[in-house]
Amino acid sequence: MHDLESGNNLHVLRTSCQWLVGRGAMKMSVKTVFACALGGIGITLLTGLFENTPSKLLGAVHYGYPFAWLVRLVVAPQHSPWHVSTPDLLGDIVIWSVILGIILFVLRRE
Repeated sequence: MHDLESGNNLHVLRTSCQWLVGRGAMKMSVKTVFACALGGIGITLLTGLFENTPSKLLGAVHYGYPFAWLVRLVVAPQHSPWHVSTPDLLGDIVIWSVILGIILFVLRRE
């Protein structure tokens, strides 16, 4: 507790992470992390096939889940009717990768 009061939060965080890794609580191979990231990208791209438009929104069709990262303008598309929201796309990839990581972690513990 003394470390927190003196402002040495980084030391406390590093010590906590080392303790968790030493106990095997956070062990994941590079292969598993890569598989989760690749699976997250795949699932995100697959969710781009499903419409996710809010009910009272007119003029655009949204795709992607949980965040609508792909938008097709229906009314007055100037040059390109398709728009990709990069932050929403990256957020979806992270969310699906974490979900896959949790599933793999639980399945390997059994």
